[in-house]
Amino acid sequence: MERMDDEYIAIVTTPCPGDEFRISGKTEDEDKYWAVYQYEILSKSGKRIDGTDISNIIQESKEWDLVCNYQQKEVPITEIAKQLGIQPLSHKEEVIIVHELVDIKISNMKNCISCCKATLNRLSNRTDDGREYIFIRKEKTEEITVTISPPPPGLYHLKIYGHDNSEAKDLPLLLQYTIKSDCIGDIKPFPKTDGLWGFVSDANNYGFQNNGAELVPVMYKVKGEATLCFPTYKIHKRSVKLTSEDNMPDGAKCTLVYSDNHSFNVTLRLPFTGYYKLTIFSETDSKHHKTGTFLIDCTEPANPCLPFPTTFEATQDYNCVLIEPLDGILPANSSVTCRFRSSIVVSATANGQVMTKEGSEWNFNNYYTKHGGSI
Repeated sequence: MERMDDEYIAIVTTPCPGDEFRISGKTEDEDKYWAVYQYEILSKSGKRIDGTDISNIIQESKEWDLVCNYQQKEVPITEIAKQLGIQPLSHKEEVIIVHELVDIKISNMKNCISCCKATLNRLSNRTDDGREYIFIRKEKTEEITVTISPPPPGLYHLKIYGHDNSEAKDLPLLLQYTIKSDCIGDIKPFPKTDGLWGFVSDANNYGFQNNGAELVPVMYKVKGEATLCFPTYKIHKRSVKLTSEDNMPDGAKCTLVYSDNHSFNVTLRLPFTGYYKLTIFSETDSKHHKTGTFLIDCTEPANPCLPFPTTFEATQDYNCVLIEPLDGILPANSSVTCRFRSSIVVSATANGQVMTKEGSEWNFNNYYTKHGGSI
C-alpha cells in the first residue's frame, strides 16, 4: 500500500467468489498484521457463494430502513373488510417482528366470513405464497386466527383475504401486515393447505356438529398415539387421509376410524415428530367431499409404531369398532383374542371359525395364527 499522510491507498485484484478479502495493519511495536476490515466476495452476477442474490438483500434492507424511519402505523383496513365487520384484535399496528410462533387474531363480529386465506410473500421473491408458514383457522365464530411460523430471515408482506360467500372464487384483500423475521435456527413449517383449516362451512350437511360459540378444535397435540373424536348427529360414510411434508409411510395404516351415534372417531399412531395434516372426507353419491382439515402436532413418536389392521368398506357399513388386536402385524403360531363390536352384525367368523356374541360384542379366543396368513 502507498501512504499519503494518514491515508493508505492500494489498487488490488479481488479473489474468487467465496474467498476472504481483508485489509490489515500493524503499529510500529508489532510484527503481526491485524485485520481491520473484511469484505465478502461475490460473483460478477451478484451471487453469493450460497447462491443468494445480493440485490434482494439490498432491496430488503432499503425497504426495512423505510419502515423503521416512520412511526409505527395502524394496520390498514380495506373498505370491504369494514363492511364485513373485520377488525384487528391482537396486532393493531402494521409491522410485526417475528422470531417465534405468532398468533394474529382478527375479529369476525358479524360471523359472516365463510372462506378465508392468507399469503406470506417475501419482498425479494413475490412469486412464493409462503403457505407453509401460515396456519389460519376459525375456532370461535367471531374470531379468526392466523398463526405465523417464522420464515427465513427477511422482510415479508402478510396479506389476509376473505369473503362472506363460500362459492366466491376471488377473495378480496382484508388486511395487510409487514412481517420482519429475525429467526435463526430450525424452522418448522406447516403442511400446506388452501384457506381455512377446520371443518368446511357446510360440514353440518354431512352429519357433523360444528356450530355454537366454541367450534371444534382445529389443532391437536399427540404423543405417539391418540383418538380424536369429532361430534356428529348422524352416522355417515367417511374416510380420512393423513399426510406430512416429511417422508410419510402409508397414511392409511397410521389411522383407524369408526363411528357411533354421537361422534366420528379417528385413532392416530404416528411414526415421527412434527406436523401432520388430517383430512376428513364424506361420501355422497359415490363422491368423496373434503369435509375438514386438521393440524396434528406430534410431540413424540409411537414406540413401537406398528400399522393398524386393514379395514374395508363393510367396516363402516356394519358400524364395526375394533377392540383387539389393534396391531395389523401378528406373530406367527401364536394365540390371539379377536374382539370387535357391532350392533348390526348378526353372525361373525375369524378365518372361518365362528365367533361368539355377548351383548353387541363379538369375540373369539385362542385363535392360532399361521406364518404368512391373515385373519
